Amino acid sequence: MINLISFDECGEVMVTKHVLISFLIGKYKDEVLCDVVPMLASHLLLRRPWHFDRKAKHDKIKNRYSLEMDGRIYILASLSPRQVYEDQMKLKKKSELKW
Repeated sequence: MINLISFDECGEVMVTKHVLISFLIGKYKDEVLCDVVPMLASHLLLRRPWHFDRKAKHDKIKNRYSLEMDGRIYILASLSPRQVYEDQMKLKKKSELKW
């Protein structure tokens, strides 16, 4: 199946591949089927299909999601700008060590 995804800044991108990604955030473990598109990002971007499939609730003020899975309630919070920066520096160091 081929989908067309619209991006505000760069127009539209044709999606021809999908990948099943397993991920772990703290104690929360899940799998999500993702579209594969060329982009400069090293993060998992969870969008509408995940929100609806998991019945996740978004707290817009605190910018976090809550959901129930396997009888447990999970709260997923965004990283602070400092945590994002530190994460990016760690990734940069790892990539420099590989070369």
